[in-house]
This record gives sequence, C-alpha cells and structure tokens, in this order.
Amino acid sequence: MKLWNIFLALVGLLLIILTGSLNAQTGWTILDPGTSVNLNAVQLLDSHTIFVAGDAGIVLWSSDSGLTWQDISPDSPLVNLQDITFFDPFTGLVVGEGGNILATSDSGVNWSVISSGVSDDLLTVAFWDSIGICGGISQTILYSADRGNSWNIAQNGFFGGGFWGSCLLSPNIGYVVGENSIFQPLLGKSIDEGINWNFTPFYLNNNEGRAFSLQFTDELTGYAACGVWDGRGAIAKTTDGGVNWISTFFVSPLYEIHFPISNASLVGFAVGEAGQILKTGNAGGSWQTLNSGTAQALNDVAFFDLFTGYIVGDNGTILKTESGGEPPVLLPDPAAIPAEGLQLLGNYPNPFNASTTIEFYLPAASHVQLKIFNALGKEVAVLLSENLPAGWQQVNWNVIDFPSGLYFSLVEYQDVSRLAKLLLLK
Repeated sequence: MKLWNIFLALVGLLLIILTGSLNAQTGWTILDPGTSVNLNAVQLLDSHTIFVAGDAGIVLWSSDSGLTWQDISPDSPLVNLQDITFFDPFTGLVVGEGGNILATSDSGVNWSVISSGVSDDLLTVAFWDSIGICGGISQTILYSADRGNSWNIAQNGFFGGGFWGSCLLSPNIGYVVGENSIFQPLLGKSIDEGINWNFTPFYLNNNEGRAFSLQFTDELTGYAACGVWDGRGAIAKTTDGGVNWISTFFVSPLYEIHFPISNASLVGFAVGEAGQILKTGNAGGSWQTLNSGTAQALNDVAFFDLFTGYIVGDNGTILKTESGGEPPVLLPDPAAIPAEGLQLLGNYPNPFNASTTIEFYLPAASHVQLKIFNALGKEVAVLLSENLPAGWQQVNWNVIDFPSGLYFSLVEYQDVSRLAKLLLLK
C-alpha cells in the first residue's frame, strides 16, 4: 500500500509539472478558486488584491495574487451575480439577478441588501469615486452619488433589450452599451452623472447584434465587445464619440474588452466564447489571438498594468498572466551560446514601460556603438560609444521622455552591425 501511495504521489507531481509547463507555454496560468460555478466579473485593486463574482451568489477574494482564495459570499439571496466593484479591501458591492444589489463594508463578512427600485436583472456597474451607474435588462439604467448606498432610476421598463456594459470616463461622463428592442447594438451617454441619457443605435458593419462591454479611452475613442446575430463576435471601434463605428469580426462572441491604461490606449484585450483571448498593440488597428489553454467561455478580463492580468469564465475558470498574455520570452543563457561573431540577443523585458536591458556579445575587444532609432528610422539616442572588452555586454535603457511606440536598437562593431526591435508601452 505504501508503494502504491508513493506511486500516486509521483504521478500527481508529474501532472503538476506537466500542467505548469503547458500553462507557461501559453502565457496564462490556470488558477484554482475552489469552485466550479460560472464566474462573471473580476476586479483588481492592485497587483495582489483580486475580487471575483459569479453565479449562485459567489464572491471570492484573493490577497496574494491568486495563490489562495477566500469565499466571502453573502448568505442570501443566492442569485447569479453579474458585476462587482470594490473601492478598497473592505468596501464594495455586487449586482445581479432580480434587481439585487448587495454591499459590504467589512470585506464580505457581512452583506446588506441595497434597494435598486427595480426587479430586472442588473448586468453591469461602474464607478468614478462616489458616482456610479448601473445597467440591466429592459434597458434599465440606475445612478448613484454615494458609492452605491442609494440608487435612483434613470429609466426602466422598456420592451426588450438591455445594457450589458458600462464605463465612466469622468465623474460627469458615463456610457452604457447593449441592445435595443429591435436587436441593434445601442450606446447610451450621460454628461450629468448618469441622470439624463442620449442614445445612439449602431450596426456591426451592417449586421445586427448585441454589445456586451465597452471602454472609452477618451471622449472620441471607444471600443465595444460584441456578439453578432449570426454567431460571430465583433470588436466595434469609434473615433468620433460613438456616431460611427467600424467592426472587426471574429469566430465567436466577445464578452469583455479592456484597455489597461486608458490614456495610452494602445494595448487592449478582449475575451469571449470558447476560450477566446485577443490582444491589440496598436489601439485596435489589428488583433492577435492568444492561446488561453482553455475552451471555457471567458466572461471578464482585468489588468493591473500591461503585463499582470486576470480572466474569469465558466466552470470556475480563472486565468492569470504576468507576461501580457503572451508566452514569456526565454532568453538563452549567454554562457551556453557559442561565441562566434557579433550577436545581439535583443532586450528584456519586451514590451517595456520604464526600462529595458539590451544584451549583446563581442567576439573581440573593440570600439562599439549602441544606438536607438524610432519607427521612422530617426536616431533618437546613443546609449553607448566606447571601447569594450570581448564577451557578453549589458546596457540598460531608462526611458523618460520617449513616447510609446516601436523602436530599434542597433549595435555597431567594427564593420558589422545587428538590429533588434523594442516596443515601448507607457
């Protein structure tokens, strides 16, 4: 029996090692929250503190970057929770089915029911300091001026449609997005803290559908994650404040879109059905598909910065990345590389947002120059111009006054040069 137990332990250890290796290859680690219910919303207070809400009234909290999870769910009502907002580690609220809004001021030890004034399912909530907006079925919109302790009805009771996504660009300017009564994506905008609203229906390049999520990075530029009525997904982008939209289509519906740093507005992520994760590095000009390592529907995504992010989805799925969702770049050990000729390994981290290290190999002592060029080919910095000994060299580039974008490092040694790409994302 002891040998059998040892065998089982070794098999389990091998599976853990193999799983960790596979997860590392995707750029995402699958976390274990201790539940198999559908998880619908995630919020980060910082890189360590994460809150999650989902079906059957579940609310989870991690204070150690997702290593362990505490169940801080309310005792009742056990309704499906659709969105979550925490203002600090103690104070927050969740919204869900049947017009339910639940609030806590002690990290989920106790929950109180907040009157919403409606019975329709509430699907989305967003805050800017004390100003909040909430959207739901029947094109319901609520607004609050006191961190959600009380709510007023801006509108409710429409036939069909609803609002699945919301965001606030400032305390005054807020948006909701969803679907109207005739199955068109619908954008709502308020400029008075959610009290009054103007609405603009739009099409997904002449297709009907539903917008599930949106984010405006400024008053003109906005993005919506959508489902098309033929079963595809779409990301719609506006550059004129929502008057006109251009859509890019994908194989299955998308449920959430997120740009980690709004004022940079270059790097964004979208998630959706069948484990779909998309990433852009050029403000939605193009999108690449990332390997999630799962086929579960992914319902929400949140990033603390350009590298550390979390995704939640069906059947208790929680994914974490510390590499911007892409497989980490495994730089070769310089000692293991044959020292033949000038070599430029590139830089790490890449992309970077504050500083990066450029590494290269010199086959013999000589005068060396290391220069930085922008995407137009203009020289913008000389990091090095001196005599160096043979061997591996490292040069650090601290970025202060340079804008985000593509750069090139050029190392010149005798009559030989090498070029590498660098991506700066502030």
